[in-house]
Amino acid sequence: MLVRAARRDESDAIAALMRASRVAAMPYLPVLHTPDEDRSFVRDHVFAGCDVRVAEVDEAIAGFIATRPGWIDHLYVRPGAWRRGIGSALLLAGLRDQRFAQLWTF
Repeated sequence: MLVRAARRDESDAIAALMRASRVAAMPYLPVLHTPDEDRSFVRDHVFAGCDVRVAEVDEAIAGFIATRPGWIDHLYVRPGAWRRGIGSALLLAGLRDQRFAQLWTF
């Protein structure tokens, strides 16, 4: 596994991963946005305001974390890649130079 800075041209893949993970983990939540809106959100908001890192497994994005000072805004792991330490590796990468008093999760 390789954890590295995400590239802006990966925003569509990250948006698709975010949607797939959310649907698989929380199927009871209503789907409020279209895939196009997800792509726009990741490209125009997540990348604009956050440090985004991805975890690669076999040259494919298996998860991502988006942080800003004092906050973890997003942490998603691709369904099928759960329970392999990817989320933990992303947390360590995202927290390396920051201090957080609390972690709120679903």
